[in-house]
Amino acid sequence: FSLFSILTASVLVGFLRFNLTKGRMKIFMGDCGSLVIGLILGILTLHYLSSPLAAPVHRVFFPENRILFIFAILFIPIFDTIRIIIIRVSNGRSPFEADRNHLHHALLDKGYSHITSSLILGGINLLITLLFFYFSKNLNYKIVLLIIFTLYTLFSILFYQINKNNRSQKIPTYSKS
Repeated sequence: FSLFSILTASVLVGFLRFNLTKGRMKIFMGDCGSLVIGLILGILTLHYLSSPLAAPVHRVFFPENRILFIFAILFIPIFDTIRIIIIRVSNGRSPFEADRNHLHHALLDKGYSHITSSLILGGINLLITLLFFYFSKNLNYKIVLLIIFTLYTLFSILFYQINKNNRSQKIPTYSKS
């Protein structure tokens, strides 16, 4: 599984090179690629949660915080998925219907470039992971869970305000021709 993780990360770094370039040399992963990446992340997560802990992990964070570690590492994907499902269901639409409510679309609509949006979301995820490592070594899992839940709530409010501002600035014009 370690080799599988390294290979997946290597392929994604190679793919990222073409995704962040300017000009015509871009590659779009699409649904098939993102679903395969999601499957791989799910398999690796389940394997991690079901395997016995190695001795060095005890020095990094408490063993009972393993599931919170997964939530910290996958903060942006989990947060975005929960947020999108809530938005779509509250609007009376299917949670599987495509729209532009994802976090990166909200940032793009706010005027950020693709690279800047990616760096912002990656930076947020890195910050959450670093906060997890800082707090989880010294605090009980219940307090770490409260911190992660608070961060989810704060980011929900933040991105709700960003989306609300984007919608109010874009007034659609329809013409009957």
